[in-house]
Amino acid sequence: MKWFEVRIVLLLTIAAMFNSACDGDKVTPIFVDLTKTQLDILFVSESEGQQQIYAVKDSTPGTVYNISKAYGGWGILDPSWSADGRKFAYTDLIVVTSSYAPFHTNIYIRNMDMDSSRYDSLNLRKITTDPYILDTSGVAYGTLNLRPDWNSTTQKIVFISDRIDNKFNIFRIDVTDSLTGDSNSITQLTAEDDKIDIYCYPAFSPNGSTIVYSSSKDGSEEIWKMNADGSN
Repeated sequence: MKWFEVRIVLLLTIAAMFNSACDGDKVTPIFVDLTKTQLDILFVSESEGQQQIYAVKDSTPGTVYNISKAYGGWGILDPSWSADGRKFAYTDLIVVTSSYAPFHTNIYIRNMDMDSSRYDSLNLRKITTDPYILDTSGVAYGTLNLRPDWNSTTQKIVFISDRIDNKFNIFRIDVTDSLTGDSNSITQLTAEDDKIDIYCYPAFSPNGSTIVYSSSKDGSEEIWKMNADGSN
């Protein structure tokens, strides 16, 4: 399978996620003042026609809160709580043209200490900034930054991206408590040079010392583990 075929499969998989709802029952979500409510579970649903992030509380599982605003044509996905439970990281899919190509995804942080109906720059922060990339033939591809997972003990987020040579690898980004005005340090943790052997689904261990992920580098997709700094 050639690289462009692999990429098409991945993009179609993302598209399928946005165009087929997993839940059959429609709900009427509630906008909630997040400064007064501690939510427990974040999940993605297409109940309102676009992929958006919702939340429930353990104490009232029948009440659904809409805490995101889908835009760009498709929506948002991959919510991951911060260590303090007052912020979450997520993936935002931006459609550039009506033909859906090129499009790109970037990772944002959302502050929970606000009313859920507000969407201003003081409460959102983009932590990746890749719009698109050009291959050696000059063809434009939307860069994909996906699958953020927030370390439960530190301010570090791990994610996958094809920002370098159209090849998916795992990266780590260091963030601070602030949502504005500071810089990010991005570290590449894997360096696979084969476009076919995609790294996916990185996740920190509970103590933050290791990262598990899937990879097909040995021929079939398997689960791997490495140190949080990319070693071993």
